[in-house]
Amino acid sequence: METLFESFNERIESLQSLLHLHSQYKLQTQEYNNLISNIDALETRAVSIRNSLLVQEKQLQHSKNVVIPRLKHVKMSVEHALRNVPESLREEIEENETMVKAAEKRETEVTAKKSNHENVKRGGGAPRIEALSVDEFNSLPKYLVGRATLEKLNSALELVNGIYQDMYTMIHTSSLKLTREQKDRLWAHKQCETEETAGKPFITESDVKDSGFKMDNVGRALFAILRHLGRIKEVRGGGHVRMLVA
Repeated sequence: METLFESFNERIESLQSLLHLHSQYKLQTQEYNNLISNIDALETRAVSIRNSLLVQEKQLQHSKNVVIPRLKHVKMSVEHALRNVPESLREEIEENETMVKAAEKRETEVTAKKSNHENVKRGGGAPRIEALSVDEFNSLPKYLVGRATLEKLNSALELVNGIYQDMYTMIHTSSLKLTREQKDRLWAHKQCETEETAGKPFITESDVKDSGFKMDNVGRALFAILRHLGRIKEVRGGGHVRMLVA
């Protein structure tokens, strides 16, 4: 603020110097009037700015002395209320929070599935299976998880998504661009189609085996978990197991 007023004072002093020259060089009357107007305007503006800054300074001081202490008091009151919520009400609140989280989870899953299906319809690529969340992993029965970790399961899941994508790519690639091995795999894959899988991307156990995916403890646990969570749907028949993204 001091710098601002020093700037105004310098300009005012310059104009006053010009006024002083008026007496020596007898400036035109119009030029003299213009100088006077400029000086008046600058002085008025300086006063206006000073008053505005003083008002703002008072408001800030008011906030510091009144508003902030009130906010601290409100914060303390809320913290005290939270610490002293009746047990019955606390249980009800926790139950409601659990219900809200469950509803949000269902909505997210429905949205993801819809997005997957719409993406496939538009030819945007194979559907992806969503990664397992920490909450999902912690809620799984121990017999399903075994010694598998969340990180290993999600890493294996990325490989499974790659199998879906590879099969989708082969299906939508001209046969002229496929190798003999790819044509054989694609032919075997199409022999497994059923009414239930018609028009839907799926993979079979043979597709998984041919991809080199390891069906070790983590691999077997992953498919069991995906079935348990409803991420995939199995269609059996004709000696084949087909896996669709649910």
